Amino acid sequence: MGYKMNKIEIDLEESAPELFEKYEALKKNLLPIHESVVQGASLADGGLLTGHGPAHIARVGEVASLIVGQCPVDLSPYEQFILLVAIQIHDIANIKGRAGHERKIPSVWKKVIPDLAFDAFDKSIAEQIAAAHGGKFGGDKNTIGRLEPDGPWNNQPIRPRFLAALLRVADELAEDPDRSARTLMALDQVPKENELFHVYAAGLHSIAPETSSSSVRLKFAFKEDLFLKPLGKGEKEEFLLDEIYQRVVKTYLECIYCSRFFPGFELKKVHVEILIFGKSDGEHDDHIDENKEHIRFYLEDDGYPRIGDIEIFSLSKDIGNFREGGPLTSERLIRLLKGEGTKAATETISENQQGKQGILGKMAKLLLPKNNGERM
Repeated sequence: MGYKMNKIEIDLEESAPELFEKYEALKKNLLPIHESVVQGASLADGGLLTGHGPAHIARVGEVASLIVGQCPVDLSPYEQFILLVAIQIHDIANIKGRAGHERKIPSVWKKVIPDLAFDAFDKSIAEQIAAAHGGKFGGDKNTIGRLEPDGPWNNQPIRPRFLAALLRVADELAEDPDRSARTLMALDQVPKENELFHVYAAGLHSIAPETSSSSVRLKFAFKEDLFLKPLGKGEKEEFLLDEIYQRVVKTYLECIYCSRFFPGFELKKVHVEILIFGKSDGEHDDHIDENKEHIRFYLEDDGYPRIGDIEIFSLSKDIGNFREGGPLTSERLIRLLKGEGTKAATETISENQQGKQGILGKMAKLLLPKNNGERM
């Protein structure tokens, strides 16, 4: 299946045809690897990895193009070329298994591209940029900061940290329903250990980076039954809402981190919308679903900078005190979807408005323990 060229590819073809030709040759040679990444990862690790093949690579390029198109600075043709190469190779080592795949890129590259078929300096800088999209260097998660600063490379000016930040945030924002195994999900054939990852991807239907507002918008849509029971994640089970919280905090942190290396712009706020739909009581399966809940919140750290783990309820007042009834935990959402939480929330709002004494005691009964899910 062919994919539409992204804006960076189009610009490179127009401005530097010789570099575009080299890139296209690399892309063609890597296609068999991209097409086999999920199968290879499954053989190495078991389970069923979400999409890391040609569709994901194309999506990363699209998101990178969206961000570059809003940048106050331009990429040189050489920077476009290196970024596109890094996008193509950043996930190829998943074919040997997920663990440490960022550092294993050369082991796959050499099987596909002969040493004399690609410039060694271009290969080196592209591999370094691609490797910085995740993982650790010597136990340090600051992988981008370990790259060389702006300067000449192979007789060309280049900004490795800027390019690595573009790739990393584009990869983070390239989650979409195409990464889920929707056919296998419909047939209940996704392994239990991978269930939650595929459900999350299937429901994230829109992602929009907006440099003008320094924000990213995430929009989800799910059927309510997915929130009512825990789903498989590795050797454990977790509720979908907890997974959404963990993942959007990770997205927020990745945006904050990568913004350190963006020249003249940043992404420091994440807007989230979750639409939950289902059947009304007594309706048949062939009836149209109705909206059961519409949850909106955003993540922004507007207080004094903190060190250590960040909890989602401290980043968002909208869900930290959802409808003035306390944190929106998975347990509370289940009660709301079942129609059991409306009365308590109404009573709380009424008491807040009247300013009665004893309100703190009432609120204490409503507040549930904060989610202590696994780390990101």
